[in-house]
Amino acid sequence: MTDDERARIAADARSEANLENRLKNLEGELGKMQAVITWGVRTIWAAAGYLALQLWDFISSGGALK
Repeated sequence: MTDDERARIAADARSEANLENRLKNLEGELGKMQAVITWGVRTIWAAAGYLALQLWDFISSGGALK
C-alpha cells in the first residue's frame, strides 16, 4: 500500500466521520426545534383559551364596560 492510497483512505474516513457527526448534531438540533415549536403552539392555545374565558366572563356579566 502506497502513501497516496493511505492518504486517500484516511481522507475518506475523515469525510465519512465528519458527515456522521454533522448528521448527529443536526438531528439533535431538529429535536430542540421541535420542542420549541410544540411549546409555542401550546402557549398560543393556552392564551387563546384564557382570552376566550375572559370574553365569556365579560359577556355573561352583562357586557358593560366599567
